[in-house]
Amino acid sequence: TGKAVAWGIHLLALAYDVERIVLGGGVSHAGEPFLAPVRRELDRYRTASPLAAEILRPDLVELLPPGADAGAWGAVTVARETLAGRTAGGGAGTRREVGHA
Repeated sequence: TGKAVAWGIHLLALAYDVERIVLGGGVSHAGEPFLAPVRRELDRYRTASPLAAEILRPDLVELLPPGADAGAWGAVTVARETLAGRTAGGGAGTRREVGHA
């Protein structure tokens, strides 16, 4: 599972030049036992490629804080963007961020 999650993170980071990837929900509540294999695989990518070493910064990935509801925050973000689009002329090109303020 750690390899699959790391591969997804790798693809997201390379394709979209994201600032941060926050993992949450379900099994991520296990904390470090969930994240450790992901970090190991990301380290392997960094070692294998100078580009990956630049894109996959060590602080790129974090876990959603315990007790946070990723689904609810996603719904809030979508609602906020929808409302902003109605009042500000579309909201295209804005940065999406989900999580605690």
